[in-house]
Amino acid sequence: MNRISNYIPPPILSLHFIYTTNSTQTQSEKEFTLSVSGDTSILSLKGAACTQYELIPEDHCIRYQRDNKWIELFDEAQRIRNVTPFREGEQENTELHIMAKQIPLSKEAQIANKQIGNIIGYGLYRFEYLKSQEIDMCRRRGVT
Repeated sequence: MNRISNYIPPPILSLHFIYTTNSTQTQSEKEFTLSVSGDTSILSLKGAACTQYELIPEDHCIRYQRDNKWIELFDEAQRIRNVTPFREGEQENTELHIMAKQIPLSKEAQIANKQIGNIIGYGLYRFEYLKSQEIDMCRRRGVT
C-alpha cells in the first residue's frame, strides 16, 4: 500500500485576527486575515501574525474568547487544527486577538510601589492614566 495515496492534506484555515493598539490618546483595532494550514504551529502562527505590525512575538500572545472567558494559546508546539474551536469547525465565529503580555509585578516591585505611594501620599495606580507634561517627563526619565 502506498502511503502517499492515503495522505489527506490538512485543511487551509482562514483566521481572523484583531490587534488592539493602545496609545496615550487613542485606542484602535486593526483587523486582518491569515490563511494557514491546519498543521501550522502556534509559534509559527504568532510569528506570522506579529510580522503584520512589526511586533515582537515574545512580548505578545494570542488569545480567543469562548464562553466569556479569555483563553491563551500558550502551547507553541500545538497545531492550530488541534485548538478547540478549530477542531470543532467553529473557525468562522472565532476571532483571535493579539495582545501584549501582562507581566505581574514581583513582590519587591509591589513593596517599592507601596512605599513610594506612602511617601507621596497617593497610590501609584492613580498616576497610570493621568495626563500631565511633568508626569510624562518623569516617566520618560524613569524609562531611560
